[in-house]
Amino acid sequence: MSRRHKILHAPIAEGLRALPGEWGLVDNYVWRSAARGTAHHIQTGALRAYQPAGSFEAEVRHDADGDALVYARYVGRPRSGSDTGRPGCSCEQCRAAMRAYSRRRNLMAATGRQLTIDAAPVTAHLRRLWAAGAGWNELVAVTSCSSSSISAYLNGTRTIVRRTTACRILSVRLAQVICPNRSVSALGSVRRLRALVAAGHQIQEISQACGIDQTTVSYLVNQHIETARAATHQAIDAAFERLSMVPGTDTRSIARGRQNGWPAARMGQPGRPQRGAASRHGGVPPGGDRRGRCRARQSAPPTRGHRRAARRQLELHRQHPLAAGEAAPSGLSVTPRHTPAATAGRDEPPTTPIGEPR
Repeated sequence: MSRRHKILHAPIAEGLRALPGEWGLVDNYVWRSAARGTAHHIQTGALRAYQPAGSFEAEVRHDADGDALVYARYVGRPRSGSDTGRPGCSCEQCRAAMRAYSRRRNLMAATGRQLTIDAAPVTAHLRRLWAAGAGWNELVAVTSCSSSSISAYLNGTRTIVRRTTACRILSVRLAQVICPNRSVSALGSVRRLRALVAAGHQIQEISQACGIDQTTVSYLVNQHIETARAATHQAIDAAFERLSMVPGTDTRSIARGRQNGWPAARMGQPGRPQRGAASRHGGVPPGGDRRGRCRARQSAPPTRGHRRAARRQLELHRQHPLAAGEAAPSGLSVTPRHTPAATAGRDEPPTTPIGEPR
């Protein structure tokens, strides 16, 4: 077994003293017990570089790989009083660091940037994440806070929090800290899989893209499963983002989606299944029934040219009113609702002949 490298704490402590109040990385550890021991030795001054005792604060954080990171900061003169049992350091170096820290704190407080704020929003945000299925290890890794700090904020025992820590915690989203083994609703996965099937993708092709067993994909498509693991949902979401950009070629899948009324994924717009038809041809695949394409073309929304032609026809009807039964001139289509008898009760705006001033 290879021995652990030796840590030179003297230059680390000098660098932290040059930046009072700022957290700095001391070292990373594989074993959490070793990291907790180092943090305790820094706070108590057992390591000579961090003397006097209490002039440094240390905590253990965890990264995404599971390693324990020891962070420390220089707070200057140790806190004194009857609750601590120590008088505090009165050396010039500690007093200068404490004065610098106090000046910075007072400046930020005077400009509306307090170092510490109320922890109520942080507590509410952590409770929402925890109720939605966030994992404990994921919370500790993403927020870069120690397990004890997360527990204190979550239980409400800590009422104040540093502004930087609050910003880091409030920026966490549920997708970042969801536990991979936690069960979530399978409705989103069912809709995505059905949209891919309606777009012409086979079950086997979708299964290979997701990295999930074909039986599981089939059960989800048929909605025989009400819940699924969060990791499965994320894999299906990633596969949907890729396959929705590629049109499918399986006519059986397209017919199945059209028969069941499943909306197809929009080509070129991942994450947005197309509502209504099973394809962009009004439910008819390219080269299919001609009647279906005609019906889709007739039910399509009017274009700008159609609206312009309708306005032109309306102007012609207003300029050339016709009596009932009178023949219409060429180029003017007349329906019973355009006759004077049909438009007698309407409020028409006053018209001004061309050439006369208004």
